[in-house]
Parts: sequence; structure tokens; C-alpha cells
Amino acid sequence: MPSEFRVNDVDRIFIEDATETRSGFMSAADKTNLDTLVAKGGGPAVINTRIPLINNTPVSLLVVDMAKVPDNSFAMNVQFAVEATDGSDVQIRSGNVNANVAVKSGAYTTSQAQSATNAVTGGTLTTTFSWLTSGTTATLQLNASSSLTPTDIHVNVYVSYATHVAVTVA
Repeated sequence: MPSEFRVNDVDRIFIEDATETRSGFMSAADKTNLDTLVAKGGGPAVINTRIPLINNTPVSLLVVDMAKVPDNSFAMNVQFAVEATDGSDVQIRSGNVNANVAVKSGAYTTSQAQSATNAVTGGTLTTTFSWLTSGTTATLQLNASSSLTPTDIHVNVYVSYATHVAVTVA
């Protein structure tokens, strides 16, 4: 059975399962019409997108519907690059975060481990990932903190996970 997918604000998508591989760039119309990535068939799913951030404020990146997760556990790897500029100085921080969530009888256990490096022309840039859980959803958040007064701050994320569930780009 082929994979099914819907994605919002995604630049590149790759889905593979036992019967089919799809890879390619999505059009602006596709980005407007699609809002959730759903991979069926047990293959890996990948999201590649850019998300605007607010300096020093947790911003939701990805939402997992835990009610639809087999075995009540979910893991993903997020490759990220946070970029900030004030029109003069630029900052970039890139790395990986492994994010995990499990739920038993409505009680969540979460973890996230980050490794990252910076390149800045001035100031400092830090990142903190965390989980926000409520009801049946678990939301991965990012708090990027730039010492600049940024005119632009955003994150490019490349997310991969093997569980075939719905993950919404927040």
C-alpha cells in the first residue's frame, strides 16, 4: 500500500515504505493545501521545513497525537539550524536533538538530548528543546535565545521518525 501524506509549509518531503519511495520538492500550492504528515506502511517519515521563532520564547514545532501512537511511545531525531540576524551581525546554531515521549495511564515521560555548535559574528545564541504535554498530544518546543535584537530569527528543521503516526507541523 503506498504511503499517504499531507504537509503544511514543507519544502522537501521523503517517505519510504515497503512498496514505494517518493521524493521531491513541493509546490507553493501543495504547502498551502496540506497540513499533516501521515506515513502508513511502517516506513520512515521525514519533514523538512522552516519555522519562524520569537526570541527568548518557547515556540511549538511539532505535535504528536499520542492517542494514535502504537505502544504508547514515540521517538524522533531533529536536525536543526537556528538563524538570527539584527541586520548587521548574524548567528547560526545547528545540531541534533533526539526527542522521546511515552505515556502510560495518561502520565507522560519525556526526554530530549541536544548536541549543537555555533558560528556567530557577534553575541550569543542558545537553544533549549522541551516537551509540552496536554490531553493526548505531546508538542516539541524550541526556545531560541539570541543576545541580538533580531530582525529575523527562524529555525530550519529536518525531522525523521519511524513510527507511522500523524505529526503536525505546529
